[in-house]
Amino acid sequence: MMALLGGIISFGGPLSVAAEVTLPVTGSFGLSGQFQIVKGQERVWEWSSYQQLSLIDLQSGERIQSLSGRESSIEGFDVSDDQTQRVVIKQGVLHVYNAFGTKVQEVSEIVDKEDKITKFVDVQFIPNTHMVVLLAKNGGDCRLLSYDLDTEQLLSSRRTSPYGQLLTARDHIAVVYSSAVYLYTADLTYTGVIHAREEDGIEAFDMNDEGLLVIGEQGVPQPDVYDLNRGLEKTQTSQQFVMGSDVSYSDIAIDESGTFIAVTSSGSDRPFSLFERETGRHIYTSLDHNQDFSYQSGVEISNEARSIIVEGSNQTNIYSGKALSTRPIAIQIPKARQRID
Repeated sequence: MMALLGGIISFGGPLSVAAEVTLPVTGSFGLSGQFQIVKGQERVWEWSSYQQLSLIDLQSGERIQSLSGRESSIEGFDVSDDQTQRVVIKQGVLHVYNAFGTKVQEVSEIVDKEDKITKFVDVQFIPNTHMVVLLAKNGGDCRLLSYDLDTEQLLSSRRTSPYGQLLTARDHIAVVYSSAVYLYTADLTYTGVIHAREEDGIEAFDMNDEGLLVIGEQGVPQPDVYDLNRGLEKTQTSQQFVMGSDVSYSDIAIDESGTFIAVTSSGSDRPFSLFERETGRHIYTSLDHNQDFSYQSGVEISNEARSIIVEGSNQTNIYSGKALSTRPIAIQIPKARQRID
């Protein structure tokens, strides 16, 4: 029909057609600030400095379990992959709970030869084990520890500088602070460092079990993506994961499968961004220009982004990402040749 009205259309080159994916709200809960997805399940642990740890069902938004007590603010938290152990750091002490929420261990110090290591500040499980990695800070001395919860034994220990926040993968450990990321193997062997472009530039970060590390730096228009199994070179090109100029990162999440990366930010043209990790393409969604997202909105995504959790100004919303698996992929329209009749 178009040819009858205006002749044969000629395109100067291939055109990319992108459709906005609708991510509907499926539930909500109160403001939290910290999230921990339960691997392999549509559930998330949430907490803040003023409320206890609670397990949320992402299908209904309901709390289905809480860890008792609000004795003090939580400094570190993680759950074993088999869900049988939960570890919490409060006031420098490691508390261990079983699957029923009963406290089974309390560790205030770990002896390393003649040293007594105390004042733990962060904790993470090595995936698929009951071994945890701990950060301890005594004055200016910062220690990185590997500890077996089943045997209650210290496996290895080393000094690390400076103090930061822990991320763990099957074969990698990252200690992240504002100016650098220090990297180690699972047995605490040092492997290298990633320096920020500017002092105190690192604002947001995440890593999945496979060692895919994502870092967002103040004012850098793209998050940096690393595959630590391949070394310390960034994987993306200049055209991938584009956020915009003058961006300030609020939070970053990479899903369990490594398929999607979600970013909340300010200063760019959108407060929420979702990317395909392999291609670096931005996926246009109904959340891109959601004005309810605050400057410090936290974000978390379940496996393959089936659920997307974003903290708003008054509550935390759960969005369904099911449409992502059936979304229209960018269509390449071939260049048409002009025909002269």
